[in-house]
Amino acid sequence: MNGANSITLDTVSVGTSLGISGGAQADTVNLHGVGAGTAISIALANGDDLVDAYDLRTGGALVVDLGNGTASNTFNLDSNLLGTVGSRIGGNLIVLGGNASDLISIGGNHPVTIGGATAMSLKNGGPGSGDTVKIDDTTFLGTVGINFGQGTGDDFLLIETLATGSGLTTRFNSAVSVLFGNGDDTLTLGAIGIPDQRVLFGVRPSFDGGPTNNDTINRLNGAINGVEIDTLNDFFSNFENVV
Repeated sequence: MNGANSITLDTVSVGTSLGISGGAQADTVNLHGVGAGTAISIALANGDDLVDAYDLRTGGALVVDLGNGTASNTFNLDSNLLGTVGSRIGGNLIVLGGNASDLISIGGNHPVTIGGATAMSLKNGGPGSGDTVKIDDTTFLGTVGINFGQGTGDDFLLIETLATGSGLTTRFNSAVSVLFGNGDDTLTLGAIGIPDQRVLFGVRPSFDGGPTNNDTINRLNGAINGVEIDTLNDFFSNFENVV
């Protein structure tokens, strides 16, 4: 399958695992209302790929390997204005990006629950090819680790920055570790004065802005074990601009 491929699964359930692989050109994978007993795995290759998913159910892991695109790759999980109930992943969430820009959006329209650990490795990108991760209305029961790679592109992690119809906060119940790259990176947590655009941490997180450049952290609305984040300075490092 080395051409441009497109696959759509709508309201499909399998008893064990579901695996999808793509080719060397741009691939599109649409998973709408899909259930799998043990795991869902998507492995794409070197094109500019799109994975669009909502209302997923699996008792095990969701693994998305976007491959190395030439311009950009996109993974939407309940973030495309469609769906009804959101997704529940019983196991781990693993997202692998490539050397192009990666756009990862989770929970922008309907709530998402991740039962296991979450790991995102978005690799390196040069100037103009930074990565963006958007998270809203999501509950992470396990640990969360995000590595933006050591590229020079500007990276963005935006948590609870969208006004959603679900009106839920994002919660991290376990440890969170995020490492940004070598660009001018931005971390935004919540929105000022909006109760449901709030980020709650059960364990003190660790956000590292990376070794160089002009990085910004916006501590707008959230709490760590009940203490407001805009009063705390010990959960982040290497951010030159602190708001």
